[in-house]
Amino acid sequence: MEKQLVIIGAGPAGLASAIGAVNAGILPEDVLIIERESELGGVLNQCVHDGFGEYSIAKSVTGTEYAEHFINQVKELGIPYLTGSTVLSITKEKEITFVSSALGITRVNARAIILAMGCRELSHGSLRIAGTRPAGVFSAGTVQRFINTDGYLPGKRVVLFGSGDIGFVCARRLALEGAKVLGAYERKAYPTGSLKNLKECLYDFDIPFHTKKTITKILGKERVEGVLISSVDDDFRVIEGTEELVKCDTLVLSLGLIPDMTLGMELGMELDRETGGVCVNQYFETDIEGIFVCGNALHIHDLVDYITTESITAGKSVAGYLLGKNPKKEKVLALEHNAEIKYTVPHKFAFPMNEKIRSVLLYYRSSRPMKNATIELRVDEKLIYCVNKTQITPSQMHFITLDEDMLSQIEGANKISLTATEV
Repeated sequence: MEKQLVIIGAGPAGLASAIGAVNAGILPEDVLIIERESELGGVLNQCVHDGFGEYSIAKSVTGTEYAEHFINQVKELGIPYLTGSTVLSITKEKEITFVSSALGITRVNARAIILAMGCRELSHGSLRIAGTRPAGVFSAGTVQRFINTDGYLPGKRVVLFGSGDIGFVCARRLALEGAKVLGAYERKAYPTGSLKNLKECLYDFDIPFHTKKTITKILGKERVEGVLISSVDDDFRVIEGTEELVKCDTLVLSLGLIPDMTLGMELGMELDRETGGVCVNQYFETDIEGIFVCGNALHIHDLVDYITTESITAGKSVAGYLLGKNPKKEKVLALEHNAEIKYTVPHKFAFPMNEKIRSVLLYYRSSRPMKNATIELRVDEKLIYCVNKTQITPSQMHFITLDEDMLSQIEGANKISLTATEV
């Protein structure tokens, strides 16, 4: 089997990138979407709460409705897709091997590949918590699926550890279903999820939120019976004498998300240690020509709307590559940043640029909370962008729109750097 473009993953990133590529000139029959689940839509299929689509489709809908919006577009455009198909490997020559019950083991050769596998949750194995491993310890995503998709309530007295957005939403869902959420605990001095979700999901439901706390032991042999919680100092070391017992039957872990880039790592792609994903240029292309990445497989986004916007652009960039509109790389300029910036996307710029690209969104996160922060973008020593922010936290993803004039200055530069400074 041969295709111009193969997209791995049919969540919000995979669907949007397919639509972007076809709308930019790639024939639908030259595209193939491969999805390991039995349905298109990815994790959106278990998101029954609203708040999706306010920016990208100008109305607030549930996750399932948001997925349906783009699934319908894929079907209307006639883009082929395979569900229940798991990719086993890809090569630098862009040969994909996948397996499915319908086709068995199959190989497809592509001219371009988009990796859009989304992300995965960090498990409790990532933490060294003393105690046995009794029933009743779940990740937030698993609880979300149990309640919203399978119709099971996993527990009645619940403790949430971690403060990611999925954990916040999960706590609210548990409360709505009648469970008692005893509290949410976070090791850091600030929430890792959005302040909006902290208010709407915890405070509005009278769920206490505690910072600088950690779980030191899980109690119970067959089923969770309680957890021991202690305060920690600024270096996350347990403060002796602060231990308290919270009796519960369920522990939900919301420890964060990490890009699902197993396939990319097997190819030896350049990795970004901060995001857990790979490094890309302004076309969302990796250091392996013709292989692109977008969505949460690239870096973790605050909103699905941002994934959609980014992935449509990625699809258009891939179309430019396949149609010969992206010039051959003559120069690659890495984007530098200071310690107050955790990461940026893109990580580098390839020149000369496609002349039809009039702007590029430069995403960034801070490495720590700051007040009265000044964000500066410099080309060589020239300041081309500056903004002051009264407050900035790692839980917020920010972006700078690089217009045509700024891009032209970057193209002729020897150095580009982004800095954050707390005044």
